[in-house]
Amino acid sequence: MADAVIETKAGIIERCIAQVYLYYRGHEDEFRDDQMRQDAVVINITRACEAAIDIAQRVALLRRLGPAMSSADRFRDLARARLIDRTMSEKLVAMTGFRNVATHEYQKLKIEVVEAIAQGGIEDLRSFARLMLEAHPRILPANPGT
Repeated sequence: MADAVIETKAGIIERCIAQVYLYYRGHEDEFRDDQMRQDAVVINITRACEAAIDIAQRVALLRRLGPAMSSADRFRDLARARLIDRTMSEKLVAMTGFRNVATHEYQKLKIEVVEAIAQGGIEDLRSFARLMLEAHPRILPANPGT
């Protein structure tokens, strides 16, 4: 049985991905001129990133990895703990960077980056969530009571 927090956050990622695809796929030609679609896609990518960060934090808590300096560092921690590979870690670190720009420096957001994520880059978040759901029994430390 998977951890309830990981399951809930994975569900959020799934819903956000569905919303990204709803607002982007089939509307690629008008996307650059439709601020409402852009906003809907960006907010759902951002929410999915936040849910992935929450999963990473939960896994780190369960594995007793200690505190991280940043969300990006948390994904690096998971790679060092061999819970994800370096390629996935790098992709998730990049998503964290996107989330930071979308949240704090929206005017610097590049539409090309939004489109690349909407075209399939967001699947990295789904892959991470599924991996953490499948790995949950292996996530727990060998001696949980210690």
